Amino acid sequence: MKRKLALVMAMLMVLGTLPACSSNSGGSPSEKGENAVSGGSAGTEVGAVIETGDKINSTYTNNTPDANLPVTAVEDTLTIALASEPPSLDIFQLSDSAATLVSKVHCEGLLRRNDATMEYEGVLAKSWENVDDTTIRFHLRDDVYFHNGEKMTAEDVLYMYQRGNELPLQSSFYNMYDLAKCKIIDDYTLDIVTFEPFPPMEDFMSDPADCVLSKKAIESSTPEALVRDLNGAGTGPYKFVEWIAGDRIVFERNENYWGEKPEFKNLVFRIITDSTARTLAFEAGDVDICMQPLTTSVDSLRRNPNCDIWTCDTFTTANIVFNCTVAPLDNKQVRQALAYALDLDTIVDTVFSGTGRKHDSFFTPQNEGYHPADPETDKALLEYNPEKAKELLAEAGYPDGFTIKLWTNENQNRIDLAEILQNNWGAIGVKVDVSIMEFATLMAEYSKGIHEVVICAFAPTGKDGQFYYPYMHSTGPFRRNYAGIRNPEIDKLMENAQSSLDKEERAADYAKVIDILREEVYMIPLHNSENIFGVRSTLTNFEPNPVSLPRLAIVKSK
Repeated sequence: MKRKLALVMAMLMVLGTLPACSSNSGGSPSEKGENAVSGGSAGTEVGAVIETGDKINSTYTNNTPDANLPVTAVEDTLTIALASEPPSLDIFQLSDSAATLVSKVHCEGLLRRNDATMEYEGVLAKSWENVDDTTIRFHLRDDVYFHNGEKMTAEDVLYMYQRGNELPLQSSFYNMYDLAKCKIIDDYTLDIVTFEPFPPMEDFMSDPADCVLSKKAIESSTPEALVRDLNGAGTGPYKFVEWIAGDRIVFERNENYWGEKPEFKNLVFRIITDSTARTLAFEAGDVDICMQPLTTSVDSLRRNPNCDIWTCDTFTTANIVFNCTVAPLDNKQVRQALAYALDLDTIVDTVFSGTGRKHDSFFTPQNEGYHPADPETDKALLEYNPEKAKELLAEAGYPDGFTIKLWTNENQNRIDLAEILQNNWGAIGVKVDVSIMEFATLMAEYSKGIHEVVICAFAPTGKDGQFYYPYMHSTGPFRRNYAGIRNPEIDKLMENAQSSLDKEERAADYAKVIDILREEVYMIPLHNSENIFGVRSTLTNFEPNPVSLPRLAIVKSK
């Protein structure tokens, strides 16, 4: 019989007593251009959930704000609450989801993926065509200037690929390019060549990490300095102003931007790592957009006239990841035992509060080759059986259990999950020492390969299976390959899928990889998340994104 899981309920009790979104007083809405909008009772019923009908299954509310509510918390400034502090402004050196989101306002790439249609659009590239199976010719815009005043040319684009291939973090994403054969045709035309046919090329080139930076700006700075200031290297709609550690990162509108200029003069990322505090700041009207509001607050936020909630499907999965290079986690029976000891259905319902869906793979349903787990062959990931867990531990040589270290970051869902793991694994004799770290610290530590168990998410920025390559291929560093997977069969399958032009063959390779991952229990997949964004109801033109990277520069007032 499944037993109930104990959770600390203090947060839920706090949320149950939260007031409704406050209506901050502001200037008169009667004067055009002043930072206020008119409210009223007309429009969509408060809290009504609307489906967009796009390919990422997004939903939103379209609430009518209170009368005289200012358009933004600070006049002519869009304020976004981040769930973690970025480790760097230079995402070629250090990156996570927060760093990538920040980079999107001041850096751009050749292409982007339209998340509503899943088609690809030019950004710094006007057009492109396949010259042959391994060559794409790009025709660049000729009206783009970097923030340092230098004009963008093909030399800067080629430099992006050269630098990406040299830096450890990004090399696994750039090592398919044959740099010796890539060539500049003229200032605004170049050929990008791969060693072999690479079917997901457009998906990779629309990755936010594919950002074109000024070669002159990068080479005239130092790696250490670029972490905090890109030295005017970006082309984006906003320019960097300052970074106050632990508090905020400030940008101002790029008045020389080649495209449509943002409506708001300033854009500020506020760093609010505590989930409750971040949600409260949004409810209070202190921030305009809230990344990852508490899932337990979503329903109440939807009923507030001054708040809108946007959701969409994601490519992200939450996982319990084992470092399979250290004892006793290098023993498959031990990993299976830890999986059998978990009541995953109840865990997912409890921790994720009904958002997203329970999942059985770190490949998502959008990925080629995905198929549901088999109830017969994948029992360890599907069945709650503590007695079976104890049997496996005894067979593995640990009848009295052992002690393991579990690391996670300050995300409240993950803290709650860590407590549940302590309880469930403790019931089979496994003691769990939990360490909660800032996200940047957590990344730095598990990049060393000294971790044992980590609660983390796989968040590829594209839908093609090759985005998972560095997470499971033997060459992937611990910074990507958290589980330390060293499996020749997986290597061979991923390498074949990387260059095969046969879509069915690629899907079959990915399906085999998924089966191996389940059999080996390198990780315990938990949840395919649903992205949730809180947006002030005075704002419009918000585009939800499956990898939590909305285009903030295009947000406008209603």
